[in-house]
Amino acid sequence: MFKFKKIKKILFFILLFILSVNSVPDKSEVHQIKQIRNRIIKQARTFLGRRRGRLRVRKRSFRFDCSGLVMACYYSAGIKLARAIKPDTRSASITTALYDSFQHKKWRSFDKRKPRPGDLVFFANTYDRNRNRKWDDGITHVALVEKVTAADTVYIIHRTSRGVVRDVMNFKYKNKYKHNGSKINDYLRKRSPHSGKPGSAFFAVNLLAGFVDVLTE
Repeated sequence: MFKFKKIKKILFFILLFILSVNSVPDKSEVHQIKQIRNRIIKQARTFLGRRRGRLRVRKRSFRFDCSGLVMACYYSAGIKLARAIKPDTRSASITTALYDSFQHKKWRSFDKRKPRPGDLVFFANTYDRNRNRKWDDGITHVALVEKVTAADTVYIIHRTSRGVVRDVMNFKYKNKYKHNGSKINDYLRKRSPHSGKPGSAFFAVNLLAGFVDVLTE
């Protein structure tokens, strides 16, 4: 009986050891993913200020729009986002197709897990795509997360009507343009007599559809 209890105790500690080993992430893999994120953001920063022309990365060119920008930046890190688009989600909008293709991923809201550099961030109703003057355009825009501050401000890089720019979203003050003298929210949709929504909804943070980490989840 004593030997049985001793063996049982030994087996218990062996099981704990196995579980602890399996739960520890591979440091080399974590480092590799971090390097990929850095390459994506480094490339995105090189495009800041661009207002026209196709985006070129390693002898390949991409469309000068929001989806072309994220594809170009991922391509610089050796990732072809176009391959992630499922045949049954192909549509006139590459942005919508990307969003639909990543539905199997774990989508995150800001309060559950802060986004990381290189994450994709999708927005809805950023313009009246179908020109019916209604708030029913679905996913219309995609951007890259550049960084997140301790004050819950998310910096994004994306292609807009102003070219490739850096904008901010704050999750503590979603309806304020400035706080303590500093800009904390950028507008993503222009005011229009036919927008059908209050001005505060034009902030990027209020048009957010979700973040997705395509590298690890």
